[in-house]
Amino acid sequence: MILNKLCHYINRVCSFLSIILIGVIVLLISAEVFFRYIVRNALSWPEELAGFCFVWVTMLGAAICLYKKSHIGVTILTGKFPDKLKGLFKVFIYLLIICFSYLMITKGYLLLRIVANQCSPAAQINMSWEYSAIPVVGIVFILYCTVSMLNYFFTGDDTLRGEL
Repeated sequence: MILNKLCHYINRVCSFLSIILIGVIVLLISAEVFFRYIVRNALSWPEELAGFCFVWVTMLGAAICLYKKSHIGVTILTGKFPDKLKGLFKVFIYLLIICFSYLMITKGYLLLRIVANQCSPAAQINMSWEYSAIPVVGIVFILYCTVSMLNYFFTGDDTLRGEL
């Protein structure tokens, strides 16, 4: 299914971006420590930029976890359900995630409109860059959940199979 391959491609992009952003965070914080303690002239912008990267890494990491089905879950109750009921419960959870993701997109867009003309104090970067992670990842969540539900309805397995 082409949607599975699309999800797999998006997951690879999220993983690649996360690796790059974590490297950038390490470099920025190392530079900040170097300038503060060795040069004795602290820089103000690396901490802000590292915060921007951290927000994106966190959101992309959540998308990666949703793709891999590795979010924390409490299965003490659902483990006792019959298989058919477990599947329906999964679909219910996906629908809840889609509703939450819809809120992420709509409210994230409103937030972007509010911060569109604001810049970070030290780095002078438009705050939209930081907050755009919310609606972008909301779209990814909806895609992953929709494809997972389609996979469940057509194959009985909700795994995203983009690697096939």
